[in-house]
Amino acid sequence: MSGCSGEKNIEKNLTNTYTVLDDSGASVTLQGKPRRIVSLTYGTDEILAELVDLKTITAFSHWADDAQLSFLNKEQLRAVKKRSSENVEAVLQLNPDLVVASTATSQGLVKSLRDMGVPVYIARSPKTYDEMKEKIMGIANLVQEEGRGQEILKKMDSDLAETEKHLTGITAPKQKVVMLFYFGGVSGRSGNLVDEMLKMAHIRNGAAELGMGIGSNTISKEQVVEKNPDVFFIPAWNFGHEDNNVEKYRQEILTDPAFKNVKAIKDNKVIAIGENYRNVASQHIVESIRAFAKAVYPECF
Repeated sequence: MSGCSGEKNIEKNLTNTYTVLDDSGASVTLQGKPRRIVSLTYGTDEILAELVDLKTITAFSHWADDAQLSFLNKEQLRAVKKRSSENVEAVLQLNPDLVVASTATSQGLVKSLRDMGVPVYIARSPKTYDEMKEKIMGIANLVQEEGRGQEILKKMDSDLAETEKHLTGITAPKQKVVMLFYFGGVSGRSGNLVDEMLKMAHIRNGAAELGMGIGSNTISKEQVVEKNPDVFFIPAWNFGHEDNNVEKYRQEILTDPAFKNVKAIKDNKVIAIGENYRNVASQHIVESIRAFAKAVYPECF
């Protein structure tokens, strides 16, 4: 697969200095293998934690300790005690020899750090399983751990195949329809990573089938009722806002008169799915696919 060979986008000379291209196409030059890595996103936290010696990571992102969003384990969190904030001064205080960010990171922050001579690598925000693998190998190339990157990819494929074994009986006519909700309404537009993960879990994405992401970006209650989903996925995290009460929101969905005849409500299939699964940004995509599948087809596991 393109981008996963471990050889692409690397230039080396006779010294320890080497240059890679990041996912934005920018050149990133390092003076030898990085030893003071600062990660600014939860996805790059998780990828780096599996690629490098934890002693070479100076700081994880400020999301690292939130178990609703991060897959980092206790050992990894204990080993890397510092957390990075997304501002220039805080990052510079950590004295990094490499900063790993994403396309969602402030361009102003990235430019300021680069202007000050700090190497910054921008990782993509994948929309497919293959793009996630490319993201991982890009970072593996960056930190000169191509072999470890390939091991991660091999395990991903193996774990995915194991999940698929449980779903062989879920043929297209048997696939259930799921409608995803955030506190602001329906989500799950076509062509994004959640859409891909649902497909890989043998689940039909109700919002995508209603055209979300193609033209209109909103789905009405009337459209939800007409679609008659088998399952509702609701948030399990409040996004850091106290006004977002997960259980209160669940009760609002359950008791909404508009939904009273929808299969998901009649069968009490209103399921809270962790944000770490919904917004996964690392090799843990395979765990997310399995979590979706187990939630909808528990009898298969």
